[in-house]
Amino acid sequence: MKNLLFFAALTALLAFGLSARAAPKAADGRDAQDFVFMGEKGPVLIRFHVRIDGKPLVDVWEDFMGKLFAYLDLDGDGVLSKSEAARVPPIPVLFSNGGGFAAQQPNLVESIDKDRDGKITRQELADWYRRNGAASFQFPANGPRQNQVTLTSFAGQAQPLSPDALNEKLFKLLDADKDGKLSREELARAPAVLAKMDLDDDETVSIQEMSGNAPSSVESNVVFAINQQMQPARSDPFVMVVPGQGGKQLARDLLAHYAPKGKRSAVRKLTRQALGMEEAAFARLDADEDGTLDTEELARFAQREPDLEFRVRLGKNAGVELVSGKDRPSAKGVRPSSSGTLLWELDSTQIELGSGDTAGEPQIAARLRQQYLAQFRAADADNNGYLDKNEADRNPLYRNAFKMMDRDGDGKLFEKEVAAYLDKMKELQEAAVKSCASLAVKDQGRGLFDMVDGNNDGRLGVRELRQMVKLVDQLDRDGDGRISAGEIPHKYRVDVRRGPTNGNQSTSRVVAVRRMAVRGPDLPERTAGPLWFRKMDRNHDGDVSRREFLGTDAEFRRIDADGDGLISVEEADRADKLLRKEKEQKP
Repeated sequence: MKNLLFFAALTALLAFGLSARAAPKAADGRDAQDFVFMGEKGPVLIRFHVRIDGKPLVDVWEDFMGKLFAYLDLDGDGVLSKSEAARVPPIPVLFSNGGGFAAQQPNLVESIDKDRDGKITRQELADWYRRNGAASFQFPANGPRQNQVTLTSFAGQAQPLSPDALNEKLFKLLDADKDGKLSREELARAPAVLAKMDLDDDETVSIQEMSGNAPSSVESNVVFAINQQMQPARSDPFVMVVPGQGGKQLARDLLAHYAPKGKRSAVRKLTRQALGMEEAAFARLDADEDGTLDTEELARFAQREPDLEFRVRLGKNAGVELVSGKDRPSAKGVRPSSSGTLLWELDSTQIELGSGDTAGEPQIAARLRQQYLAQFRAADADNNGYLDKNEADRNPLYRNAFKMMDRDGDGKLFEKEVAAYLDKMKELQEAAVKSCASLAVKDQGRGLFDMVDGNNDGRLGVRELRQMVKLVDQLDRDGDGRISAGEIPHKYRVDVRRGPTNGNQSTSRVVAVRRMAVRGPDLPERTAGPLWFRKMDRNHDGDVSRREFLGTDAEFRRIDADGDGLISVEEADRADKLLRKEKEQKP
């Protein structure tokens, strides 16, 4: 009986352990951040479970806020007074590797002290940072306008073609029968057809050459013009769900995205078909059971179990994996890639999902320490060893930083206080950029060129051109043995990164005409393969062609085991090992 009880307990314990490992949620959701992906046939609710070095993201963030609050709380009473709050570091200093100290807003203390009791708590300080874009998880908001820098002239050369324009050109070159589709036979002729675009005769075709520009490896002075203008911001396919903000904006986004074209301004409700939702999920939102979701019901779209859940590890052992929703239709296209990312194919969209650490080293001390200390003596007009407020106001560097650096509030800023402040800001900046996460979304368009460019060097070598025929197997969704433009997936690269977003920062530049030296693109360095192979691979495409090979025809054929006219890294390694072995066996 004891044995039976023991095994029963052991079985229960093992079952609990397995379920605990499988469950991605923290007990209170402290590692969770939700997004809605505006898919082609309907929205998908996604949850990222983000941990930094094994700790839930919110815990790491609150550890940082504790350090910052303790630094500001000079008297240690657990709240910030008005004078203490005046030293709150500007967001660009902590999160954007910035070192400038712009004047704080006049009503800073009032905007932090929401309950107007004259005392600022740690929670109020954290809420203020969050409201102003500095939160544990950051995502650039879709503002009404954004900067756009346009290259209007570049020594008479055309700008590189966009993915869509490259597709159009590839179809024009390869579509021999002009039916608007690419067949296997047409794609098989790609190496011969596109060889005509190889303007520098290096056996590769680059985006630059496809754009009609002859590559150049010689530096030359050229004149170009930069035209900056403000353009309406494009709505990203990912919408962040912000806890506590309701869902009114999300409802508006859903209506704008999924309402029938031409009727978006008039439509106030969406059907299940328009949203592409499963019946059970739609029914839970359809409170009045009228078969549609109005604005109020759409606002609750994210108040349910997510369709897909991903576990994201940042810091040590960074990685991303699908942990929940594997049995749902939207998860059928999720698979790991050879580079450690996840590939998610949903209808005609392909998303590469990765994780990483882009929290760079803080620059405040490196860039400004010497400048501040050098300016200190220049600003000390009476040479008494410290700066008073009047002296600081006359110096652009110290004008806005005086109160923050004068920690004891005696109205005198000594050089050692400046050094101590910069040291502390460096420490806090390191903690700030490593305590948050952000989502970076890169729209890569619908590019055939990019799908074939396996090493992402902006060029197609002979082997890559030969792979184009395989695109039919990957993209032919209607089974007619050909590829149409509509079957090419829209690609996005999405990274959950450790560090803040740069999307909330804006800069201005003057329209200018400049002269500078430019040269052709640097070829990627090759480290794989024997030394003779790397030296012969003159175009750095990872293969040695017969033109590049310096030996005889017989030697080339002996090394080119598969007879495809190219010596690969693997073939070169095998030949090199065989040659060494033959030399060792000789007396």
